[in-house]
Amino acid sequence: MKITLALIISLYTASSFAASFSVTKLNDKGTRTLVANPGTLMVGDTLTFTDEFSETCNAKVIKVNKDTAALDTSHCDNIKAIKVGVMFEKGTSYATPPGGQNPYAPPPAYAKEQAYANKTTPTIDESWYTLWGFGFSNVDYGDDAINDSFDFAESQSGITRTKINMDILGFYWPVNDNQTMHGFIVNTVADSLDGPGGTISIYQYLYAYSYHHFFGANIGDGWFFRADAGLTRSLLIVETTGLSGTDSSKTGIGLLGGGGYAFAMGQETRFLLGLYATSRKVEDDRALSFNLTAGFLF
Repeated sequence: MKITLALIISLYTASSFAASFSVTKLNDKGTRTLVANPGTLMVGDTLTFTDEFSETCNAKVIKVNKDTAALDTSHCDNIKAIKVGVMFEKGTSYATPPGGQNPYAPPPAYAKEQAYANKTTPTIDESWYTLWGFGFSNVDYGDDAINDSFDFAESQSGITRTKINMDILGFYWPVNDNQTMHGFIVNTVADSLDGPGGTISIYQYLYAYSYHHFFGANIGDGWFFRADAGLTRSLLIVETTGLSGTDSSKTGIGLLGGGGYAFAMGQETRFLLGLYATSRKVEDDRALSFNLTAGFLF
């Protein structure tokens, strides 16, 4: 039976280009390895051992404590050659200062860049985010007269109807180990009729507290759901040959809910595609819209 080794290794030397770690103890009860003075090691780092026959073992660090760490060598074909005293190499490290002090290491602020470089997260975990989006809407005003009027006008030759939605001024802060973000955003639905006689537009605004939760590795990765709640109002703008003016509604309550899928487009850029339903109530008037939105999270 092949014995699974767990190794206790200690920091041996460090240079500005590589670091070496010496095996100090073997354990045949598992793959976990205790490491004395792990220095700059992080979970996910890969250490390499090359035996006398030039056969290599690439082992990952699976746990790091204050004074110890764990190294997994169970998959290595040359595991029998991994004995006390052999050296594992790490490709990049930091110089050892004089006087026996602890090795130099990146300040904690660099941890997010290192996690991204090691591909443990698709994008960097940031201290805040901004979201902007654009898409298309299907609007129901909750009033047959208004719906029928817009539908009839849309069917007429020479008249174009445009129904869009926008997410603007979205600012968020991370919680829950960078899988959830919450903040504030303005969601706008615009419904416009444009023809030879002029333009009639209805804008519905939702000034909301907004919450996103992502089911992937971090914010901006994988499936997500979104919930917004806040204050809403509507604005009517008429610019026709016979009439021109604006009219604003009172303030009401608005809700938005839905979800979608997100993926990384770079170290600090994410693309979100979402399908949302928005409900707005102002006094006795209700409006409902379904929105398909493409957004960018920075």
